[in-house]
Amino acid sequence: MAWMHFVPKTYMKPFSLEKVKAGTKQYCIHALVKENLDGKIEERNTRRICADEDLYALPGGTDEERLAIEHMYRDLFEKGYSTLYNIMTDHTRDKITAGERYDIVAFVVSLFYRNNKWITFFNSMMDDILHRAFELANSKGKDSFYFEEKEILIAGKTLEQLQDESREQDKPMIAITTMERIFALTRFRVNNDFISITKKRGPFEFITSDNPVTMKAKKPNGHLIPFDPDNSLWLPIDKDHLLQVEPWADQLEWSMIGRMNEIGAFPGLIASMSNFYQWHQCERYLLGTREGLTAFQQNPEGILKGKLGIKA
Repeated sequence: MAWMHFVPKTYMKPFSLEKVKAGTKQYCIHALVKENLDGKIEERNTRRICADEDLYALPGGTDEERLAIEHMYRDLFEKGYSTLYNIMTDHTRDKITAGERYDIVAFVVSLFYRNNKWITFFNSMMDDILHRAFELANSKGKDSFYFEEKEILIAGKTLEQLQDESREQDKPMIAITTMERIFALTRFRVNNDFISITKKRGPFEFITSDNPVTMKAKKPNGHLIPFDPDNSLWLPIDKDHLLQVEPWADQLEWSMIGRMNEIGAFPGLIASMSNFYQWHQCERYLLGTREGLTAFQQNPEGILKGKLGIKA
């Protein structure tokens, strides 16, 4: 078994504290359970949060075969992130190369699609389908039912056993399909996206979560279609910076990095909105510094207090 991250350690590192325990360097991030905003803020080793066993494992007789998708995530998206992070947070940089822009877009898209929330949604949908089929077959005294032209045997099995088997069988398909979507959406977006960084001003830090990429439809109340290249993508990259990937390259010079360093209410508004999105979209954990999470506990809506409907 392998412990596989759906939020990579390299992304969490800038939010984390570096510590040495038993001679080993480790990074610890602070976590707050979404459903208990008044609860304890915990310090968690990034090796043991936002991860699951064999999440992207494929069938195979060797580690190379079983870990092929995991190694693709590592080699294509994670290895170069520290370099991209340094570019994005270097305020003397106002230009990027075509390769750097592609890598930034690809990293954000990969983080959006590899997230465990997609797997949870798919599993929940399949659980419901199997539950209905299982109950119908039992009510008719049958030992099996057909799903997508395949016979599913249920004799001697509980519904929970059937659902567990289905999850294990679906893992490789989900892993491969997810990677295909990452490549496809990156190709769609890369010619249209403009890279912008908002720097924090004021008391509100950016926080992140176990589902860190915010996707926003072009129209405020529009229906969100994940594959629409006109969607905006927001990603906090540390407590002081928010990465915004916007479909503006046809209006602005794509080789520029937009940098929003305005003094005033606007950066505080962006931080308040981003933190609200993180709370709304996360599956279990809000993540960040202890100071940032404490401030969110005390005032979840930031400068938008009373307008977002968050209750601690």
